[in-house]
Amino acid sequence: MLVEVEEKKFYGLIKKAVSEVFDEKMLDLKLSLIPLADDEDMEEVRNLFNSPDKYKEQEYVKVDI
Repeated sequence: MLVEVEEKKFYGLIKKAVSEVFDEKMLDLKLSLIPLADDEDMEEVRNLFNSPDKYKEQEYVKVDI
């Protein structure tokens, strides 16, 4: 089976495919560079910000800028 595709369309398809793979690999790299938080780190965060239960409920106010 022979499929004929215009050169520009073929170039566009290849460019899009390569771009999608590149974006996926960059996301994988970014996620792999995020350090994991150990128990000591989490305890520091809890001491700094307290428990979410201690926060008061606040009403959301939309402001037009």
